[in-house]
Amino acid sequence: MQKTAIVFVCLLMFALVAPLVCSTQSNAQSDNIGSPKFTTESSVTPVLATSKTVPHWTSSFVYKGVSYPYTMVGTNPASNSTTTVDVAIIPFDFVFANGASLDATGKVSNVLGSPNFQNASYTSGITQFGDAVQRAEFWPAVSTSSSNWHTLIDATPTVYPTQVIQVPQNQAALLVGSVSHRLFALMSLSWFSDRLHQAINDLHISSTTLPIILTYDTFLYQHFRNGSTILSLTISFRHGNSRAYPVLARAILRPAIRSKCCRIRTSL
Repeated sequence: MQKTAIVFVCLLMFALVAPLVCSTQSNAQSDNIGSPKFTTESSVTPVLATSKTVPHWTSSFVYKGVSYPYTMVGTNPASNSTTTVDVAIIPFDFVFANGASLDATGKVSNVLGSPNFQNASYTSGITQFGDAVQRAEFWPAVSTSSSNWHTLIDATPTVYPTQVIQVPQNQAALLVGSVSHRLFALMSLSWFSDRLHQAINDLHISSTTLPIILTYDTFLYQHFRNGSTILSLTISFRHGNSRAYPVLARAILRPAIRSKCCRIRTSL
C-alpha cells in the first residue's frame, strides 16, 4: 500500500513559500481565516537514505543535551557546491458543486517572476530567496569556507496544464470573507491530498522532481466542525518502489484573505 507522510523537515521548500502564504495583516484589513499549522497524516513512514528523490542530506544539532536530527534539500555546506532541484508547476482549478471556480492558472506568471525563482540581492548574496535564507542559516560556514554553497530551484520549471478538479459538496465549503468580500474555500485536507497525488501520478512526475501545486484562495482543514483550519502549505512524501516523492502545495491568497484567526461572514 502506498503511504503518504506529511513530515516536519527543515528544507528549502518551506522557505520558498512561508513568507507568501503565512504572512498576516491586522484584523482590520483581513478576514482572519484560520491559523497556519503543520499536520501529520496517519501511517507515517520515514524517508530512507536510499530513496530515489530530490538531493538531500541529513545531520543533527544538540540543544540542552538533546540531539535533534534534520533533513534538508541540497548538500552539506561543507561540500561548498551548488545543487539545483528540478521543479514542475501544476496549477489546480477547483470547480464546486454550484459552478463556482477557484483557478490558480492566472497566478503562474506571478510565481515564476517572484524572488522564489528569480535572483535578488540579500545580505547572504545575490540569489533566490530560499537559497538566501539557507545561506544565512549557515552563515559561519558560508562566509568563510563555503561561499559557493547554494541550494536552488530550477528557474525555468516545467509548467503543466491546469488540472480541473470537480469538488463534491461534502468535501469543501464555499464562503465569503467578512472584510475582503471575496469567495474562498475551506477544503478537506485528506480529500485534497488524494487529488494531489492523483495529479502527480497522471502527469508521471519523476520522484527526483519537486512538484509545486498551485491553488487559489483555498484553505485546508482537518477538524471542520470545531473550526480548526490549516493553510494550504503541505510538504509530503509518497512512498512506493523505493522512491520518495516530495510535494509542495502552495496557496495563492489575496492579501485581504490572509489571516491569523477565524472570522467568517457568511456561507454560500
